[in-house]
Amino acid sequence: MRLVHYVLMLLVFVTSVSFAAEKKTYALTKRTYKALTEVNELTEQKDYSQAISKLNILLEKNLSAYEHAQTWFIKGSIYYQQDKIDQAYNAFEQVIRVPEKLSEVLRVNAFRTLTQLSLSLDKHEKALKYGKQLLLVSNSLENDHALLAQAFYRAEQYKQAATHITTSLKISRQANKVPKENILLLQNAIYFEFEDHANMLETLKELTKHYPKPTYLLYMSSVYGQLGDMKNQTILMETLFENGNLTKDNQLVNLASLYVAQHVPHKGAKLLENAINSKQVATTENNLSMLSQAWLLAAEKDKAINAMGEAAALSKDGELYLRQAYLYFDDFNWQYANNAANKAINKGFEKGKQLAEAYLLVAMSQTNLKNFDKALVAGEKALNLASSKKLAKQWLRYIHSEKDKYAQLKTYK
Repeated sequence: MRLVHYVLMLLVFVTSVSFAAEKKTYALTKRTYKALTEVNELTEQKDYSQAISKLNILLEKNLSAYEHAQTWFIKGSIYYQQDKIDQAYNAFEQVIRVPEKLSEVLRVNAFRTLTQLSLSLDKHEKALKYGKQLLLVSNSLENDHALLAQAFYRAEQYKQAATHITTSLKISRQANKVPKENILLLQNAIYFEFEDHANMLETLKELTKHYPKPTYLLYMSSVYGQLGDMKNQTILMETLFENGNLTKDNQLVNLASLYVAQHVPHKGAKLLENAINSKQVATTENNLSMLSQAWLLAAEKDKAINAMGEAAALSKDGELYLRQAYLYFDDFNWQYANNAANKAINKGFEKGKQLAEAYLLVAMSQTNLKNFDKALVAGEKALNLASSKKLAKQWLRYIHSEKDKYAQLKTYK
């Protein structure tokens, strides 16, 4: 089961140790009432060991079915307060094993608690069993349909989970109630399993309406991205950024890339540059390379070249220095193009073709600088590489021709 980027709250019922009779039929005897009152006092003092001992003694007495069940329920609650979940679970199971019919409240609370504890212990089949029994006696259908939906979800039975979560939300809406946050989160998680991004979006809209949190807006922007709606994705991310809710490295890089994709590269470059300078975004090869590309698209070539050089210095091979060399060459800056190409050669390449390109770029740069002998050396090195033989031959002929022309001009002078 995929992990879902949400925390689905388990509202585990912990009964207060209160012993007023629900109905005359289920009244406690004075002896039992006194014993449970003492247990209550010990529990309030956090003397759990003594409280459990008194309950064990009480369970050995001749109790009515109701007293027996109530005592086990209280025992389970005390174990739960101590985070002794296994013991609590066993105690609550004793409640529903009482042969006589229990009071409605006790039955509901027992099944609800067992369903929730089954989930916390990853007992999926038991959670489904008790959740279904709970619905038969439930006095809170909205919550208990949601609880059973969670049991189906944890058992990876998403279709049944969807049915019960839809029923839960239908009940709350019919009563003109605002759906509970954790129920909407569960619905969203179920839609996620179906990769139903359209319905995820609607659920997230409802979440942000009733429970406005930056987390939900961020998640909504991601869903817009999945739906190919880059415009709304960018709007939400920008809103979060302007409100100071976008501070993580990957979030800022993502917004910068969205600006570039939305044809506002200057905005993306400025955001990324500021984030790098303020240490909000790591100074990595990828981030600097992205910054260079953004500046280039924003027609800020000098800034693009500088950022590419910083990225190249962090790179393991010479590819980025080669890109920088091309940028210099396109800007008629032959000396810097030559320097960057040589740095690329010194770093090395994973692909032989790039090494050939670098030697040819050195040859072209040196030719434009009138350093023909150096140009010929670089051209010969390119000629020795299989991927550039044809082009290297052409350039060598050109270099020899230019060298001869230059020599003749010097003679005339």
